[in-house]
Amino acid sequence: MYSSIILFFLSIIIFVIVFYMLALLWFTDTRNRRLTGFFALGSAIAFGIFLNAIDMVIRTELFPFVFTLRSITLSAFPYGVFAFARSLTDIKFFKSKTINAISWILLVLDILIILTNPLHHLYYRAYTYPRPEYAQAFPVHYVFLIVIWGLGVILLLHHVVKKTPNRVHTLLLTLASILPMVLNMLFTRGIFLFNLEHDIVPFGCFIMFITFAILLNPAEQFNLQTIAYSSILTAFTDFYLVVDTNNIIIDTNMTADRLDISLNMVPGKLTVFGMISQIYPLTAHTEPANFFEELADFSKPFPGGEISIRTPHGDRTFTTTRQELYVGKRFTGYTMIFTDVSAYRGMIREINQQKEQLEILKETAESANAAKSSFLANMSHEMRTPLNAVIGLSELELGREDEEINPETRENIEKVYSSGMTLLGIINDILDISKIESGRFELIPAEYDIPSLINDTITLNIVRIGSKPIVFTLDIEDDLPARLIGDELRVKQILNNLLSNAFKYTREGSVRLGISGNKEGNAVRLRIRISDTGIGIKPEDRELLFHDYQQVDTGANRKIEGTGLGLSITKRMVEMMGGKISAESEYGKGSVFSFDILQGFVNDTTIGPAMAENLRQFKYSMGRRDRNRNIVRAYIPYAKVLVVDDVVTNLDVARGMLKPYGMTVDCVTSGQKAIDLVRAATVRYNAIFMDHMMPGMDGVEAVKKIRSEIGTEYAKTVPIIALTANAILGNEEFFLNNGFQAFLSKPIDIMRMNEVINRWVRNKELEKDLPKEQELPEQASKSGILADKKISGLDFVKALERFGGDEAYLETLRSYVNHTPPLLEKLQGEGTLADYAITVHGIKGSSYGICADAVGKLAEQLELAAKSGDQTFVESNTPRFIAETQKLLEGINALLKTLDGENSKPKKPAPDKELLSRIRVAAENYNIADLDIAMEELERYTYESQQDLVAWIREQIDLSEFDRICKRLET
Repeated sequence: MYSSIILFFLSIIIFVIVFYMLALLWFTDTRNRRLTGFFALGSAIAFGIFLNAIDMVIRTELFPFVFTLRSITLSAFPYGVFAFARSLTDIKFFKSKTINAISWILLVLDILIILTNPLHHLYYRAYTYPRPEYAQAFPVHYVFLIVIWGLGVILLLHHVVKKTPNRVHTLLLTLASILPMVLNMLFTRGIFLFNLEHDIVPFGCFIMFITFAILLNPAEQFNLQTIAYSSILTAFTDFYLVVDTNNIIIDTNMTADRLDISLNMVPGKLTVFGMISQIYPLTAHTEPANFFEELADFSKPFPGGEISIRTPHGDRTFTTTRQELYVGKRFTGYTMIFTDVSAYRGMIREINQQKEQLEILKETAESANAAKSSFLANMSHEMRTPLNAVIGLSELELGREDEEINPETRENIEKVYSSGMTLLGIINDILDISKIESGRFELIPAEYDIPSLINDTITLNIVRIGSKPIVFTLDIEDDLPARLIGDELRVKQILNNLLSNAFKYTREGSVRLGISGNKEGNAVRLRIRISDTGIGIKPEDRELLFHDYQQVDTGANRKIEGTGLGLSITKRMVEMMGGKISAESEYGKGSVFSFDILQGFVNDTTIGPAMAENLRQFKYSMGRRDRNRNIVRAYIPYAKVLVVDDVVTNLDVARGMLKPYGMTVDCVTSGQKAIDLVRAATVRYNAIFMDHMMPGMDGVEAVKKIRSEIGTEYAKTVPIIALTANAILGNEEFFLNNGFQAFLSKPIDIMRMNEVINRWVRNKELEKDLPKEQELPEQASKSGILADKKISGLDFVKALERFGGDEAYLETLRSYVNHTPPLLEKLQGEGTLADYAITVHGIKGSSYGICADAVGKLAEQLELAAKSGDQTFVESNTPRFIAETQKLLEGINALLKTLDGENSKPKKPAPDKELLSRIRVAAENYNIADLDIAMEELERYTYESQQDLVAWIREQIDLSEFDRICKRLET
């Protein structure tokens, strides 16, 4: 009795444990349905044990009912084991639908027999405890149970052996599987163990069940860490799949609601191929293209890829990886991870779109900047033409010595001249910044004289003092190198910008210029410091000093002219010369600008104490006007150039403009003649100036023949400069691409021509060997004789600037009046419009060349009309053009006759050598007073020889070119 009670309570405990385990599994892990089913089977066994325990304790007439339920439970258990084993096995035969149907049919038939009278009595005759009396059909029933049980156990063992390499696990599972079968056989045969009178077969089944549960999944389902891992994986934002060796997805957190698409992902029933078949139609993009083939090909490693899936809320992009799983050395399956990178890809797309927009904005800004620079450059050039007339004419009026101009008018003209010069400086700044921004700004190094640079710069800027109480001081070191190599024009520009600011922004007090230098290797570091006692700069404005188009303290400085570009240009020039610039200032007390630049070293000769003292004590004139202050023509008698133009007057224009350089100038009127001269090479020219438009063979064709057909190194390398009256935007690139080195537009700009000569014609090495006693050519003679002369349609100021003096210009005018009339007659004759265009083109070039812009403009209009075939315009406007040109010719002829007959001063054979020597000494020492006295004596006479020398000296004094005076008068 006590043993029955003990077994009863033990059965209750087992029953509770099994159901607790079932509930724990159900509520913590719903993924492993196989294990859940196995626990459900265990609960049925526990229920059978419970019923058996009740029967043992009560032993009443309820036993038949209890026994029937226990029989059903025990009969169903082998089929349950077989079903569980079938779900685990990878043997296709036992997983077939036929075996599944047979097992279910046998189970149902067996239960019907047990529940149905009188079929029930085919198994049992009487209900006796603890063993019933078995009927004739019971052995058949028992054999079926044994077979089903045995198959289930074999499949379980096969699965465990295959999946669990641990031999101890294998032995325990084998014993647990055999135990219920052995107990049942012993109990059925009537053999009692341990003298117990109770059926303990259900307890053996429980032992087998719990052994399998523990060993198949050792303690994992009841471990808190395992539960946490399961919870984390379920909440993981990435999708994972666990795939067994049969490609079946046995575990996943990929669900339809999380993936946002219609998807059936039931673990244990879906293969990888089934998953692919569901996702493939929804795919928007894959990388690589054969993504799915590689993902499902388990025979090869999967390198990873990317897939985009269409969902109702937009495309979602995943990166995919696949990893093989091993337990020890035994392969067990795969894991696949799908990482959602949609947000990242969206961010990348947004960044790329922003980058594209920024590129577009950058290109737009660069185009706008280029257009701005082009517009500013073009407009600046357009403004320079009328501005030159304003400055030149006002300067011409100011230079008159007669009393016809009253003081008020003279003051007004002074204001016009000053405003014109200011405006010219602004335009020049715009041109410079446009060149710098477009990358076309270049430095042209050459040897220059430091005292001359200082003199020119101060002379130009000291006029800004006017009536202001300002004291200027020059602080210069005695050991400063006398000559340096650099771009003198740009060094002057830097000094001009800083000095002009110092004078402009200083109302009273002082301006000081300090200059020093020290040698650095094969170069000289020139250090310059400009200080003033002006208005100063506010601390918040200092950062804007060197910015484009920025003026600081505009409220206080609104009356001071400027573009705000000067300091920006200065800073860029200083940096291009290998230096730095800085500014210090105290608002209301003054400013200090310091910069250094790297210049080329010439020799150890310094300016010396005497020259330094003279420069410090020099009384700089504030009344001189300098038409050509930026033009210093080099004396290059060694040079030979060839000018090619079909219009003789244009040849004379070019010859006159080249004469001040002292070079040999040969002229021909056709491209073929130029080719013949180059082929003969009797004279090897330093450069060739080639007109673009000529009848028969134009300049471009002539250059191509020179470069390609002659074949000599001289023909291939001789610099050829294009001369064209059609200087439109882009022509420079056209000429450079067709064998030219540079081009000059007509009318020829003297500044541009000077740059071309310095770059392509001048040879500084040859200049070093020039004998000092060689007499220089007679340049710029009769300077000033046209000052009070006027001819309608001629711009004398512009012409004298272009030709560098009266003599060359007068010679060109004589050529113009000699060669233009035959061309006018040709226009009146019969001929084609093409011939007309060539003829009027020649008149246009020569008219612009002598600064007869009105006639040149009419000729240009007729040329364009002839080229476009406008016969009506040509016929109606030719008479007016011829009349205007003849009127101009009459005025020039009258002028030349007047000049030939004028001579009011007494004559001498030649200038006095002693007087010339006094002028040279005064120029060397920058003694302006002695220079003026000597020059006044020299100009009292006209001279039968060297009259041009006197005019030239006067012009150089006006230009403050004292070093040039000394060099020429050394002979």
